[in-house]
Amino acid sequence: EAVGSRLRETGARAIGVRNDVGSTDDVDDLVARVVAEWGRLDIVVHNASSTASSIPTSFVDLTDASWFEQWDVSIGGAHRLARAAFPHLQASRHGRFFVMSSTQGLHGGSMNPCYAAIKSGLRGFAKSLAREWGPHGILVSALAPAALTGASRDYLERNPDFAARIRSVTPLGRLGDPCEDIGRTLVAMCGDDWNYVTGLTLMVDGGHYLAQ
Repeated sequence: EAVGSRLRETGARAIGVRNDVGSTDDVDDLVARVVAEWGRLDIVVHNASSTASSIPTSFVDLTDASWFEQWDVSIGGAHRLARAAFPHLQASRHGRFFVMSSTQGLHGGSMNPCYAAIKSGLRGFAKSLAREWGPHGILVSALAPAALTGASRDYLERNPDFAARIRSVTPLGRLGDPCEDIGRTLVAMCGDDWNYVTGLTLMVDGGHYLAQ
């Protein structure tokens, strides 16, 4: 609701809906609420991730409960959202479906094997949906951002040596701003200039993956 309030202050229409992407009923209700409010659904961004995914954990210390919970939020949530959204995106004639991957989904993640596997899986999911949904006029892609979120900022402040290393191996020398860098890229992909692009995993990371 706080985010919705900030958006409304800019003149945008926005609603906040409490939603559990691990619940099929919740996701179905979310999509129905959006369609009831706006009369249609054109763009979906799946950006849900378990809090456990942000905690570095070695494979041998990773519990079954944590593994399956992370998968259910990210992969399961994408599955539920795609299923609920499909008929509305098909009717839109401007349907867009995005998932958030990560550079770790391409080069792996030491101390985060579950997260890396999930983000790689989301890339495959997006590619598969792009093939299936293309004939219906729906574009599907993944973004792999390197964003300075609240969680990443806190981690980098606690680990200044790691922060300096990230900056040193990123050609643009910084992590992206969630709104100005990541958000603007996604908004551009929703526009007509990207009408012939689907199945893409776009690295929005200041060149970090390129430098690996």
